[in-house]
Amino acid sequence: MNARVVSIVAAKELRDLIRDRRTIISMILIPILSLPLLMSGVVWMASRSLEKMRSVQVEVAVRGESAFGLLDSLQAPGGRFAFHADLRPELPVDSALAGGGADIVLEFGHGLDAALERLDDPASLEEAPAVRLYFDSTDDDANMAGRELLQNLTALREGRLRHWLGERSLRPDLSTPWLVEHVETAPPKRQAAEMVARILPYLILILCIQGAMYPAMDLTAGEKERSTIETLLVNPISRLDVVMGKYVATSAMALGSALFTLGGQYAYLRLAANRLVEGGLPIHIEPAALALGLLLLLPVALLFSALMLAVCVYARSMKEAQSYLGPLLFVVIFPSMASMIPGLELNLGLAFVPVFNVTLLMRDVLMQDFSQAGMMAAVCAINLGYAALSLWAAVKMFQREEIIFRS
Repeated sequence: MNARVVSIVAAKELRDLIRDRRTIISMILIPILSLPLLMSGVVWMASRSLEKMRSVQVEVAVRGESAFGLLDSLQAPGGRFAFHADLRPELPVDSALAGGGADIVLEFGHGLDAALERLDDPASLEEAPAVRLYFDSTDDDANMAGRELLQNLTALREGRLRHWLGERSLRPDLSTPWLVEHVETAPPKRQAAEMVARILPYLILILCIQGAMYPAMDLTAGEKERSTIETLLVNPISRLDVVMGKYVATSAMALGSALFTLGGQYAYLRLAANRLVEGGLPIHIEPAALALGLLLLLPVALLFSALMLAVCVYARSMKEAQSYLGPLLFVVIFPSMASMIPGLELNLGLAFVPVFNVTLLMRDVLMQDFSQAGMMAAVCAINLGYAALSLWAAVKMFQREEIIFRS
């Protein structure tokens, strides 16, 4: 292999790719803009949808004679709960909800007025009266309103109990002999890093692999369609140098796509997301952890660049190459989601599963958890071994005339 020839071929291929407007759009503009724009749109739509749901008037059918003195305490800001007596309380609740006259049925049990007085009689065996909320949790409006009413009912009960205890000169916290609290020990930066570390490996891997797809197709099946591969092959250079030049160009585009994607996404999370989300997002990832995560990505980019070159050189056209690479991308999607699975840790067996291994390792690195530091060299070596095998297959494919000039 002649390194000078390989560099010339790689520079020629990169120059041709960059001159193509489709490369600029798919490799640079889309990675930088698509995810931030999509996430901004989702956040904006979600906030607008929540505001709209909070403004929808909800019909609440009330059952129980002692109920109506409590309703003012349950009303939501803006008065969106329309309380009215259930005119036919003898019917099942399902009938009241299905008839369209109510979104929620609020049922006050018998004896609610004397519920606190029964506490004065320790020998009382009466069951505590119940307040029941009936609503369809699959209906978004009813579900949000029902949960809000449930919170208001709980606050009302606690307030009445504190008042009753105060009238009897008893401690307001008498009903709570001890508190159970969760004290968070992870600093806010680590909590934010944990959230990002579960999502970011998936995005980076998918877009890195997708970034290698178009160059791999264009430099093999695309050249077959344009009949330019013959011009390249008549030059006095070996097939190995040709493959290595195309391989370097494809790998560079894959890593470039991942870097542009990561840069755009990171800038969005640090700047735009803080304005879209109330209170901001305390996103913080140590530069050293980010650099180490990208270093782990390098063997994966080399692996899939070689694999896609081997697959695409067999195709006779861009359309056929797309049909081959489409299923390959779906095979990659599921292992790359491993970072989102709670409790899944990297071990020696998973270290031999491509994509799976680097996804779990990148998650730990971005969270600054270096307990698996001993596996980093092994994972990189395993992925580089797979890349070498794929590159060997690509070279063998390029050396077969019946594949290069397949029609």
